[in-house]
Amino acid sequence: MDFLTLLLLIVISLYLIKNCKANFSSQSVHYIIYGSKRCGYTIKLLDHLKQKNVMKQFIYKEANTSKHYKSLNVEGVPCVYCISTGKVVVGYHTYDQLKKKLY
Repeated sequence: MDFLTLLLLIVISLYLIKNCKANFSSQSVHYIIYGSKRCGYTIKLLDHLKQKNVMKQFIYKEANTSKHYKSLNVEGVPCVYCISTGKVVVGYHTYDQLKKKLY
């Protein structure tokens, strides 16, 4: 392998590493909200998060159809699951309270 080929491989590797890190860190979803559209506290939480303009950090799923929610062995909605820590909070909490409890 000559010097130019080696240099080209290093440059390509560095480029790929940089782009992979950028794509991973730009992932904006951090939490899953399990709830019910018939639950007043679920609606209140969703409205609160929309007002705080942070809904892009959350995915909403109906609790009664989610296998993952059932595997958490919790009762009640809304239930917020933190993807990075695996922690769970049940019940209505403000965005600031959620961040403190889930990290």
